[in-house]
Amino acid sequence: RTTTNIDNEIEELKRLVHHERQLLEQERNQIKEETNHLTLIMEQMQQLDQESTQVMKTVGVESTVLYRAEFRLEAHRIRLLKQLQSILPIRVMSVNITVNPPQYPQHQYTV
Repeated sequence: RTTTNIDNEIEELKRLVHHERQLLEQERNQIKEETNHLTLIMEQMQQLDQESTQVMKTVGVESTVLYRAEFRLEAHRIRLLKQLQSILPIRVMSVNITVNPPQYPQHQYTV
């Protein structure tokens, strides 16, 4: 080998090392961007999880309020029916459950 060949080989190796360093820097930057993006996604997921938990709590409270209101309404309806029964001859008739879903009253009243 000649000195010129060795010098050329050294220059080629330097060029390759420089190119590899550039690629490495690009990969580092890409990893940094992806890490930042993933961090943002994780923060958004945590926020959505907190919001979801709050919505579930609110739904639970509202369901409780609804059940209590339905109970009071039914109690009031029964009280009114008893008062009417003292005035009018009212009879209770069962309602077919396939016609009236369970959340609706299962009796009808006739005079």
